[in-house]
Amino acid sequence: MDFIIVWFIMTNGTGYIPPQDVRLTDMRCGIAGAVIGVLVDRPVNPTTALWPDPKIPDQHCEVDISQRVVGLPHGEYHLATTIVGNGKPESYIGHDPHTSTKWLRSLTSPGLPGAPTNFRVIGGNK
Repeated sequence: MDFIIVWFIMTNGTGYIPPQDVRLTDMRCGIAGAVIGVLVDRPVNPTTALWPDPKIPDQHCEVDISQRVVGLPHGEYHLATTIVGNGKPESYIGHDPHTSTKWLRSLTSPGLPGAPTNFRVIGGNK
């Protein structure tokens, strides 16, 4: 593995979002904990992408995606990866699936939704 290409795919969107090339020096690997497929650290405005470490079982790699996510338009996305070795895509498929679950880029929320405020119940029996 020379590097990984991380793609930001907007569901029901149009246009082209340039991918993020992640070189070995940009990622952290050998982190404890198994990961299946491609994951993001949170469902709203994720900051980290994770995938299995191709060299060490039950460990994973991760990369900071926060700067790329900040520049994305509001909407629902998937994250996808392509592993590149020797200048071409490799046959290594150790982290199938190569796409994450859906996540949201929200312009109104910097992170996960907060707890409700001014919460009250109106009506009902006494």
